[in-house]
Order: sequence, then structure tokens, then C-alpha cells
Amino acid sequence: MGLKYADLCKTCGKHKTKDASGICAVCRRKSEAGKKTRRPCKNCGRQFTRNEDDLCSTCRQGFARSGYDYEGRIIRAIEQAKSTQRILELRLEGNSFAKIAEMTGIPVSHVYRSFEDAVGWKSKGQRIDYVNGEVYSSEEAEDTI
Repeated sequence: MGLKYADLCKTCGKHKTKDASGICAVCRRKSEAGKKTRRPCKNCGRQFTRNEDDLCSTCRQGFARSGYDYEGRIIRAIEQAKSTQRILELRLEGNSFAKIAEMTGIPVSHVYRSFEDAVGWKSKGQRIDYVNGEVYSSEEAEDTI
């Protein structure tokens, strides 16, 4: 049974509604769906989130422990960039990931992850060239190592 004596929706003007907001169920669902889309975390960019603050659960826990400090985040980003630059320089010299980890005193997984992020490696063995926008297959990617 339809809504015989109801006002038209304020948003679309097509559907009838008796909701107090004056917005039909279809438009309310669309606005809710927009809030639930997955977006990359605004802090790390590695994980996707549906939260309103655009932070993944890992970053949110880190903020809860340490508090939000804008200047501190910038200083940590600079330190991380220097660490990544050092890793790339050592890798360019021909050192293995284990050797770089030993020289820098950080775990091998962190060394590999920093290298992976800087160079653009993907988990499925693909490499993205961000300058040209080309994607290399796993066989071509092995040749570049």
C-alpha cells in the first residue's frame, strides 16, 4: 500500500515520504551508503576504512595511545623519509635486505616494506612505474631486482 497522503521528498522530488526530515527512504539510503564507502586511511594510506574520521583501526589505536600531535607527525615523517632514503641507497649499492637490516638495526620486514613502498612493488609481484603509469608483470619485475 502506497503513501496516498504524503509529501514529496525534499531531495529527489520523486518519492513520497512521511519521515520527519522530509527525505524519502531511497535518498536516506543513498546518503548512508556514501558514508559507508571504503576510503584509504588518511594517516598510513595502506588500509581501507569506513569510519568517519578516515583512520584505520591501527592508526586510531596509535593516536589514542600517543595523542594527535601535528608537528610530531611531520617530524616522524621526515625521519621515516630519511630512513627510506638510507635503505634505498644501501640497496642501490648491492646490499641484500638482511644486510641492510643488520647495518641499520631495523627488522628485515621493515626494510623490505620501506623498499616496497618507495619503489612501488605490489603484493602480487607487480611493479608500478608512477612516472609513466606502466604496470610490469611478475616476470618483468624479477628482471628489475
